[in-house]
Amino acid sequence: MDDDDDLVYGSSIRIAWHGLLSTGQECRFLSLPLLLFLIKQERRKRSRLPPGPWRLPVVWNLHQVGANPLLALRALAERHGPLMFLQLGSIPTVVISSAHVAREALRAHDLAFAGRPTLYAEERLSYGLRDVAFAPHGVYWRQARKVFMVEMLSAKRVRSFRGGVSGRLDPAARSLFVVVPYRPEQDGAVGNERRHVPSGVRRRVRNRRERQYGSHHSRIDRANDSIFNYNYS
Repeated sequence: MDDDDDLVYGSSIRIAWHGLLSTGQECRFLSLPLLLFLIKQERRKRSRLPPGPWRLPVVWNLHQVGANPLLALRALAERHGPLMFLQLGSIPTVVISSAHVAREALRAHDLAFAGRPTLYAEERLSYGLRDVAFAPHGVYWRQARKVFMVEMLSAKRVRSFRGGVSGRLDPAARSLFVVVPYRPEQDGAVGNERRHVPSGVRRRVRNRRERQYGSHHSRIDRANDSIFNYNYS
């Protein structure tokens, strides 16, 4: 009786094992067409994209950007052309490095390229992309731009800014003549002066003294760096 039980138990194990093997073979057989279909779709998608460098899984082209993105993009554009495709993580990106191609994209096909990626810093500092500079293209942006042009860039309003602009630009220009000839080894001196010019203009336009904003300079600089520095995260 024990021998019969062992025989039945061994037979059931062999049947189950053969069933698993056959199931695995069927799965491999069925997954092969799916894999070929995905490869074909990927090749077809790549054929419609601009040329670009090779990509790694997961990180894609992030490793080719490096610590100095602008120089890295310039080197890649010299190899792959003025219109280049990069996959920066999960974000597909088209890089334009030619004035002719940029003119075609921004003038001839401006509506197709009117959208822009949403970055965390821009969304936080512009109160949910409500600013004219960062709002997505649409009805709200057109209305906000119209209000901005009428209220801030009219001839009368621009003339009212003239005193504040000239009062800050004149001493800034004189200080550059002092910085450049005598301290050329300080690379950041001109950049620091350039960053302080807009803040000085804003303070004069608002009729406030410079010392009232001394404690906020670092915050303003951090906000400007968060918005305007190159960000590919």
